[in-house]
Amino acid sequence: MRTNHFLAFLGIVILASVTFDSNSSVAGTNGSLEVNFVGIKNSKGQVCLHLYNGSTGFPKGGAGASILAGRCIPITQGMAKTTFNVPYGNYAIAAVHDTNGDQKLNSNFLGIPKEGFGFSNNPRVRSGPPSFGKTQFLVTGAKTKVQIQMQYL
Repeated sequence: MRTNHFLAFLGIVILASVTFDSNSSVAGTNGSLEVNFVGIKNSKGQVCLHLYNGSTGFPKGGAGASILAGRCIPITQGMAKTTFNVPYGNYAIAAVHDTNGDQKLNSNFLGIPKEGFGFSNNPRVRSGPPSFGKTQFLVTGAKTKVQIQMQYL
């Protein structure tokens, strides 16, 4: 049953860019978050991600999910990188290597993902998605770097 939840998350990665309201945060409490994706199997497609600022809906998204931002970024020489300006706090990232540009994870007839995926803190994924708690990280300074190792089944 956990596998079905995991595949549901991976199958519904629908990304929408979210803009930040710079007036909603106190001056001096924002930091730069640089996210690097490594271990990408090939340079086809893009890496699509959701940046969560809470556990609600993590990692499958959907209505009411705590998604602060979402975007797709190009792959260059087996790597992808993006930067966010975010208020200090706890975050988690869920990502998919979208090889065909449809902004969702494609799977075979058995439900096994045909595209890569990754999470902040790089937990090993076996029978279901990791929790927000296992993937969360803290942004508390001017610059925070996170590296995500993409996984393929």
